Amino acid sequence: MFLSRLSSDEQRAFLQVAVRLLEVDGLSDDERTAFGGLCERVGVRDDWAPDATAPLGAFLGQISRPSARAAALLELLGLAWVDTQYGDDERVFIQQIAQRWDISTSRLALMESWVVRQIALAEEGEQLVGGA
Repeated sequence: MFLSRLSSDEQRAFLQVAVRLLEVDGLSDDERTAFGGLCERVGVRDDWAPDATAPLGAFLGQISRPSARAAALLELLGLAWVDTQYGDDERVFIQQIAQRWDISTSRLALMESWVVRQIALAEEGEQLVGGA
């Protein structure tokens, strides 16, 4: 939803961060599907592979604009919630990123709340479409 606010380089850095998030608690089918959708939206080729050797901080530093950081964090939260299980390990990972990007705890809480509401609205929409 917000990846278009990131430059091409920021989008690629975001994918590297997203891969690290998915590794935190193992990859569910829903997360795999969602990550594939993110890759499509960014336009990465099939031969793209995550860089497991570079430190996470290298990718976080490539997303430096405050608006890009907020957009990336919302996308990461959406990815973390896609399987409806936002585990403690994922939460700690996201909190560390928010801290590194100077996003306050209160703003992070607002972002988390927004993502949860969006998921509920999407589910409600699916029910409306399914009941048509």
